[in-house]
Amino acid sequence: MLSMKSMISGSVCAALLTLGSTAVLSQEAYEGEPTQSQTEQQQPVTDSELALYAQAAQKVAQMQQGLQENMQQAATAEEAQAIQAEGQESIVNAVQSFGMTVEEYNRIAQLSQTDPELRSRLGALLQQQ
Repeated sequence: MLSMKSMISGSVCAALLTLGSTAVLSQEAYEGEPTQSQTEQQQPVTDSELALYAQAAQKVAQMQQGLQENMQQAATAEEAQAIQAEGQESIVNAVQSFGMTVEEYNRIAQLSQTDPELRSRLGALLQQQ
């Protein structure tokens, strides 16, 4: 029988890998910061970077779920926009609390969608957590 932690970890892993919802931080969320070049995008992801990303991605997934629930309960479109803006800021702060920049987070999220080896490494990490 699977433990609750394994079931949750598996669910988060499946959601992160199949829905592609990890690259959620848009350029508008951190205006003024430059985007990365393709060369930077192709740099290999170290095990320590991937471990931080896995932790941050789990937190972001939880925050997104709460954000969606809050937005659904909004009475007006303006209220929903305010909730979304506040949630986006909270997500940026959460990513940064793991010692990552938004650019690093998004780079790994994008690479995990296109690089099967990286996706496999990420899946293994998420299964362990």
